[in-house]
Amino acid sequence: MIYGLSGSGKTWYCRAAMDAVGAQRTLWLHTERPIYSFEPHMWTAGEPWGVKYMPDATVDDLLKVLQPVRNAARAKKWLYDLVVLDGITEADFVNMAAIEENSDSRDKRQNWGEQSDDLLRLFWAMRAGEREPAAQHLGAHVIITAGVREIPHPTEPLRKDGSMNMLFRPGIRGQWGTHGDRYFNQVLYSEKVGTMRRIWLKSTGAVHVKNDWEHLKGCPQSITVRDYDTGHNAFSEVLKACELVTKEEVKSK
Repeated sequence: MIYGLSGSGKTWYCRAAMDAVGAQRTLWLHTERPIYSFEPHMWTAGEPWGVKYMPDATVDDLLKVLQPVRNAARAKKWLYDLVVLDGITEADFVNMAAIEENSDSRDKRQNWGEQSDDLLRLFWAMRAGEREPAAQHLGAHVIITAGVREIPHPTEPLRKDGSMNMLFRPGIRGQWGTHGDRYFNQVLYSEKVGTMRRIWLKSTGAVHVKNDWEHLKGCPQSITVRDYDTGHNAFSEVLKACELVTKEEVKSK
């Protein structure tokens, strides 16, 4: 998962990933506003690759598109090397609106429970997994983008000056936004710095502290890439950096 403020480079990062693996090996489910920064190949029934716009998609709509990919993976047929969901924040709101519209219950907790279950089904279906020695899950790289939400720090809610100590977390409501890190191999935070994009790496379970970027907990390093730098692919750079983080985590244990 990669999350950040609007314009921080989330879609740009997904494009770098598509450039790295090839557009014809990419399935891009796009729930946000149309992409204007580049002209991607549009998904069609005859050419089922590239960007598929799904601005009003519920979780069930997304699962219907993913089901053939999962079925093929079980038969060890790899339809894609990259699957993108850009982004989960919009899908979260659309799906909850659909639940509320079709619900006869006055107990909102029941609606939130159904929403939580739906997101679990989606994340379960989008597991990446390895192709060898046996087919598992999608058998592809998976990137999910999210906006941000602010929550009070769970253990230090107040700063020394008495102001609220707020954290930036992935823009998913409920428990997924506060405790969903454990379901992803890596959670990245993206920010725009002048003409550069900085992507902070963090291990699962760590948190980002707002306005304290140079001392992010659980982030031993970050990568910085100039906008549209053709000499460096942000996705490839992150894969290398994440591998280093994983090795360091193993050593520390």
